[in-house]
Amino acid sequence: MADKKNSPPLYESKVKSIVDLEAIELDGQGLRQCDNVGPPIGRRRKSFYSTSYNPEDDLGEVVEKPRQEKSSEVKSKLMSSITSNLLFRSLEPEQLSALIDATSELAVKPGDELVKKGVENDYFFIIDSGEFEIGDDCETKKVECGTFGELSLLHNMPNDFTIRATADGRVFILDKHDYRRIVTRTNFDIRRRLEDLIDIVSPLRDLTDNQKMKIADVLELRNFSDGEVVVDESKDPEGLYLVVSGAVEILEK
Repeated sequence: MADKKNSPPLYESKVKSIVDLEAIELDGQGLRQCDNVGPPIGRRRKSFYSTSYNPEDDLGEVVEKPRQEKSSEVKSKLMSSITSNLLFRSLEPEQLSALIDATSELAVKPGDELVKKGVENDYFFIIDSGEFEIGDDCETKKVECGTFGELSLLHNMPNDFTIRATADGRVFILDKHDYRRIVTRTNFDIRRRLEDLIDIVSPLRDLTDNQKMKIADVLELRNFSDGEVVVDESKDPEGLYLVVSGAVEILEK
């Protein structure tokens, strides 16, 4: 029988993805429970990693790898799970969708260790079904839903606890390298598109390079549905809008 302490990981998953933008607004101004929190809007883009990834190193590189097909019901459940986690609340809808596509399903059985204390973990886990035991030197508790391993997406460091399946179940896993690549690469693409827009929009194009960079720093992504009002002439506008994709119709009463 194989030694569980030295056994290899049960999972392997890699994917790279690039997403599109919709609209940009320039504004004038551990374990997670199963909360149904919708995706955020109007959040600034943030990233923080203990290791660096330079998106310029693979400009133009789009590697398509096999993905596990997911039903709309599964995707919706995954979206609810990850958006209840603080780490994902500042991400844009397109980034969240790309991350969900990058997850892989993993069946577990009693005794399987997903996270081992003292060992570095490469994955973020979303519980779909089953029961799991989370323990350290002080206490142990059982959970049946939620997410865990989010710190592994940011830091390369050993775990402080062990997570073990105590019943048959299913989890979805996200590789930390896929997370960093998707989030960092899409943020990089967003930044480049903003800089290109600023260079062609009057009067922004006449600003100094330093001023343009400061404007790009405070731009926020905002998505609009077909028919939704962007600016109401009876109200003061919230800021300057730059249309990145799609089309707008200007109506005057």
